[in-house]
Amino acid sequence: MELKTTWGTITSDSSSIETLLKLVEQIPENIEQFLSPDTSNLYKISERLNNKYLHFNHIQMTFNHAKDIINNEIKILKRNLRIDNIIVSKSKKNIKSEKKFEYLINNAGLNPDYLILKMELLNKLWTNVVDYINKAGARIIDFSNNELVKLIRMFLSYLNSFLDSLKSVFPFIEAMKEFKDILEGYFDLAEEFNNV
Repeated sequence: MELKTTWGTITSDSSSIETLLKLVEQIPENIEQFLSPDTSNLYKISERLNNKYLHFNHIQMTFNHAKDIINNEIKILKRNLRIDNIIVSKSKKNIKSEKKFEYLINNAGLNPDYLILKMELLNKLWTNVVDYINKAGARIIDFSNNELVKLIRMFLSYLNSFLDSLKSVFPFIEAMKEFKDILEGYFDLAEEFNNV
């Protein structure tokens, strides 16, 4: 697994619902980059600390739980949207369930135009992180590199805002947001990790 260069791509020709569902589906995979031994040194630091206050197994279980919540809720949402559209088309009503969803999306500032802007910024902040990692020749997210941690903090700060917007449409995003908050706490310990 290599570090991804972007967190998502949005085009103005796809519907808001399709776009958002794709983005939400990618969140666990993107956040997993902070855990995978292929892309992060969090596991190695945990071992060096003898799991003193960094219990990698607990982190992994918490992440898997949040990922399962998102994956299950997306399956339910997709199934419900399909069922609602079948029912609506059979009854020949003009109002589709997607309209209700589009209303929520627009009120949360997540219509395609806003999403394109938000994703461009999120991707730029992530690119700054990946570029720094590549220049350092490390190829991994190094929790003990203070300069890298500063860039990641900027990224995570904006990601937090983005997840808050998503949460207004998808309440189940809260599980991954909570995990991100826990993960962010480990970046607070970066200086301690330097001494390990």
